[in-house]
Amino acid sequence: MVLNYFKMKFIWLISSIVLLYLLSGCATMYFDNGKPNQDNVEQKTAWRHNVIEGFIELGDPVPLRKKCGYSEWSSVKTEFTPLNLLSFFGFELLLLHISSYSTLVHTAWWKSGIIFWYPLTAEVNCKS
Repeated sequence: MVLNYFKMKFIWLISSIVLLYLLSGCATMYFDNGKPNQDNVEQKTAWRHNVIEGFIELGDPVPLRKKCGYSEWSSVKTEFTPLNLLSFFGFELLLLHISSYSTLVHTAWWKSGIIFWYPLTAEVNCKS
């Protein structure tokens, strides 16, 4: 009986650590234009969409001129945020639901383990 209690506590602890890791936004890339400058910076955010394991990015590149106007861009941060994670899981659950009705989707997606779509958040910092 005591052994089962410690097993459950251990499983709960490991599950909590894994969940915390997944919700931490663990994929972040920075692109800096010159030296990073945090003074007088204006931030603009947009989502980017990747398909087929990230080999294809849907949409045009981040339009820095459109985002910053006549001012120069300071940095671009691309990251996989907790909100991106929730939408990714929602999409995966939708595919799982669809695959239960279609053998073709079930074979192509579920058994292959391919990630068809995932979002990223791109944050552009513009110099003022």
